[in-house]
Amino acid sequence: MPSYIAFDFNLPKGWGCLHTENKPLDKRITCMDEANVGGAAGWIGSSRCADGCGKSAQDKVRGKLPVDAQAWKPIDDVTSYARMTGTLGNGMRVVRIAMTCAFASTPGGTRDTLAVAMLTGPPETEDTLQKVANELRSRVPA
Repeated sequence: MPSYIAFDFNLPKGWGCLHTENKPLDKRITCMDEANVGGAAGWIGSSRCADGCGKSAQDKVRGKLPVDAQAWKPIDDVTSYARMTGTLGNGMRVVRIAMTCAFASTPGGTRDTLAVAMLTGPPETEDTLQKVANELRSRVPA
């Protein structure tokens, strides 16, 4: 993966990423299934957070994402997942998987960064989206 992101991770075969405008995150890449037109795609990135990346700091970053606040479910004190379904303007049904995880950007430091994944695709891609989010979570520095 590009050195632009503070952690390394793997993507499914046929996926690629490119640096995109950072908003609403501090650093962001957009990744997509380049092998399947109309397939899955999404953001992977990070945002700095204050006060040890506690719940309120995490909520502030998550509040900038196009994910309903009530969809977020805490997994542990540093990780939250969300799953939503909907219909695009063209009538296409989609599922969105999102994950955030707080980590220390420097070894031995305090948590100061929130890793973010927000992936969307047709319902049949949900397992792949979940695998990408889980891969990212497993690679974020402890």
